[in-house]
Amino acid sequence: MAGRDDWRERTSETDLVDELLQPSGPHPRTRLLNRVQRGIGNAFVIIGALVGLLAVAYVVDVVLSAGKVPRGVTVNGVSVAGLDRKEAEAVLRRELGPRVEKPVELRAGEVTVSLDPGELGLAVNWAATVERAARQPWDPWTRALSFFREQDTPLVTVVDERTARERLDDLVERRINRPAVDGGIGFRAPDAEDDVGRGAVQPQAIEPKAGVRVSGVDTVVEAMRSRWPGVDRFDLPVEPVEPKLTSRAVDAALEGIVRPLLAGPILLRGNGVESVLLPEDVRRALRFEIRHGELHVMLDHAVLRAAVATELRASEKPAKNAALVSATGVSGVPKVLPSEPGARIDWDRTFTELMRTVTRPAAEAEAGVEAEALWGPQTPSVPGESREREVPVVYDILEPAVTTDDLLRSRHAPN
Repeated sequence: MAGRDDWRERTSETDLVDELLQPSGPHPRTRLLNRVQRGIGNAFVIIGALVGLLAVAYVVDVVLSAGKVPRGVTVNGVSVAGLDRKEAEAVLRRELGPRVEKPVELRAGEVTVSLDPGELGLAVNWAATVERAARQPWDPWTRALSFFREQDTPLVTVVDERTARERLDDLVERRINRPAVDGGIGFRAPDAEDDVGRGAVQPQAIEPKAGVRVSGVDTVVEAMRSRWPGVDRFDLPVEPVEPKLTSRAVDAALEGIVRPLLAGPILLRGNGVESVLLPEDVRRALRFEIRHGELHVMLDHAVLRAAVATELRASEKPAKNAALVSATGVSGVPKVLPSEPGARIDWDRTFTELMRTVTRPAAEAEAGVEAEALWGPQTPSVPGESREREVPVVYDILEPAVTTDDLLRSRHAPN
């Protein structure tokens, strides 16, 4: 009995210890889960409250700014935030008006021209500018950022393209486009020491100069549309216009041909007659033509012919036909008058020889090149006169219609 009582006593003590050691509340994991759930619930409550407050603030902000330019809005750096449309337009006209009325500068190469914007068809649509600036942003984030930063709106510009192109085309043609100077040879009055009495003429080179041509008016119109009035200077694209001649080509014609032709009088010798071409006569006959980058010098033969024809025509003679002259003597035999060839001036060959003779290089003339080998027979020069400026007149031989041989054959022919 005693042992059973001891076992019961030990069991009671064990149960007491277990009862004392057993937790009095919920399990720790359960308590943590409950705490997290309460935190999430509180967070949702706070977030909901904040969202509600922000929604109320958003609505209030939208209502208060209705009909006005939104907060933080500027136009070309001028603040118009919080103003109604009429006030905003007045402010923009006052602040930006002088800027948009400033002349527009157009530059093409070395030429710079200033024009009023109105002349180029440029204008600002103030009402449309304010309308664009007054658009309310519905994005809450954008409205919130407007407290801390500004949003600049460009001006709404109007470009009358037709007016702009017409004005630019007119400007380009009158002030900018410059044709190339191809160059050539001109003449000036002789200096005081020149022998004016001999018709002296002073040739001079006209130097070639490159021209300028605007190549893109449409590009400028588009640039003004997108950049004015923020930019008030525009460069017109230009390209050079090259002359047809070079200075070297002009100098070659001047020194090699024109100056020798005008260096002094030119003597034309015919059959017993002479005539002189003065430098002024030659100048009037000079003609120039540009071909393949070279300046070709020509002589107008009709002009030269008119200057010397009066004297030289005396050297021409008609052909003389053979003829029978009735006998006057005792024999009664008719006498045969022989035929004689005539001579007619070949003006083209004469003036072609003139060009070649006068412009022949000096070294060639000094070397004693025979004129016959180059240009045909020449009349011997007179001592004391420049052989390079003597030109023989070239004649065409005119054969008689009836030669002496023809007449003799007809006499001896059998009947």
